[in-house]
Amino acid sequence: YGMTELSPVSHAIPRDGAERVPLDSVGYTVPNTECKLLDPATDEEIDVPAEGPSAPGQLLVRGPQVMLGYLNRPDATAATIDPDGFLRTGDI
Repeated sequence: YGMTELSPVSHAIPRDGAERVPLDSVGYTVPNTECKLLDPATDEEIDVPAEGPSAPGQLLVRGPQVMLGYLNRPDATAATIDPDGFLRTGDI
């Protein structure tokens, strides 16, 4: 999984582990990267379930690959990167 603002990825499915990763998954988080899901209706963090898939939520990513911000666009940067440094991907 990746996007321009992530320079370029946050998750990957390893070639030797592809059979263990569900096809509807973004894969494993790459090293030095943190993620969380937010409920799209409430913006509250979704807890990680003991097993199985979580409830759907917007993916947020924090790590060294996250952009610093949009050039000369502090308003757009603030809307995209939260105060804790998590990038709002906009993807559910």
